[in-house]
Amino acid sequence: MLAMSAAAVLWFLIPYGRSNYQLVLILIPLGFVCQGVGGIIQAFVGEVTTKENRDLVYGIYFTLAYSVGSLSSVILGYLADSFGFQIGFSYVALVSFSGIIAAYFLK
Repeated sequence: MLAMSAAAVLWFLIPYGRSNYQLVLILIPLGFVCQGVGGIIQAFVGEVTTKENRDLVYGIYFTLAYSVGSLSSVILGYLADSFGFQIGFSYVALVSFSGIIAAYFLK
């Protein structure tokens, strides 16, 4: 939860970085947080599934993750082109916050 919250806040802060130094201070922790969340989710899926259906659940997880991720890139690009980067990154922050809300209903 903490990593997802940090990612959402950092995505929201990107458009407010006015210098290269500020952007580096935002992007480095964002890189660590985003890379760390994937491993946590995979470990959680492995923990809550049985051996019999683990392959199926991982297949569904990766299919959905990469499908939705591809679609989300298109939405982000459209929003950034049409309304500016601040709206585009706000969209990414909103998606991250909705992931946090969904995670509260797990387990």
